Amino acid sequence: MRFDDFYDLKALKSRTASNMKIDICGKRVNWLCIKWIQVRKDKPNYIFVNYSFDPEEFLEIRVTRGRMQQNDSTLTKCFNSKLPISTVKTNDLMSLCRTKIIPEENHTYYESLQTSKTLKDEMSDIDDSEFEENDNLG
Repeated sequence: MRFDDFYDLKALKSRTASNMKIDICGKRVNWLCIKWIQVRKDKPNYIFVNYSFDPEEFLEIRVTRGRMQQNDSTLTKCFNSKLPISTVKTNDLMSLCRTKIIPEENHTYYESLQTSKTLKDEMSDIDDSEFEENDNLG
């Protein structure tokens, strides 16, 4: 996928959805247990959720009040350009290219990735010795 394939669904939800917690029967929706979600063209103000895979057991949730305006459903993109990666991550990827773990036909892609020196790598504060200790457990 490309950076422009991602849309800001959180913004869409804040503009359109006023209820995500209670179904039309007044029962609280347990989002952690949902296995199946449907959006139906014939009922644009509703979503249908299912705690199992039984097609007869959908709960109906009216997510909007009144009629939704056409411009409310406009999707906005999450990103205007490619996101950079940290210097640490770039170095790791280049190492994988040098050792040919990443096949040569893919090197151009990895070499073209934008790097940010100010971007902090989320994994950089983890001590490698934690992994070495766990490797010896088996």
